[in-house]
Amino acid sequence: MTRAIFIGRFQPFHKGHLHSIEKIAGENKEIIIFIGSSQKSGTAVNPFTYSERKKMIVSSLKENNISNYKIYPLKDSINGCDKWFSGIIKKVPKFDFIYTGNPDVYHAFRKRGYKVKKLRQINRKQYSGTAIRKRLKV
Repeated sequence: MTRAIFIGRFQPFHKGHLHSIEKIAGENKEIIIFIGSSQKSGTAVNPFTYSERKKMIVSSLKENNISNYKIYPLKDSINGCDKWFSGIIKKVPKFDFIYTGNPDVYHAFRKRGYKVKKLRQINRKQYSGTAIRKRLKV
């Protein structure tokens, strides 16, 4: 059984994220999705709560017949990357891959000997959390 990790803030969850999860689901038996900055909400950069983001993800994955996943919150660490990284490792059983489009996450896991697969972002201009949040402002 292969298990993969996918980390994102999902502020909000969008089609780019869905595309990535579809790819990961097609290559693995199980996906562990971490919702990063889970303690943050109510700001321009982090408008949605952890619960709201989780509901977005669950609804979208159900609608797209993806069921081989688990979701965990992931708080930012004020104590740096090592503390953040160990928080991830403590929460999940053994995993085979981490998928990411984030260079910092890529290097943090590679440096520690994990197998990391880079995700190619689709239509970044349209499917960007930043762009979507700007369009949400009224």
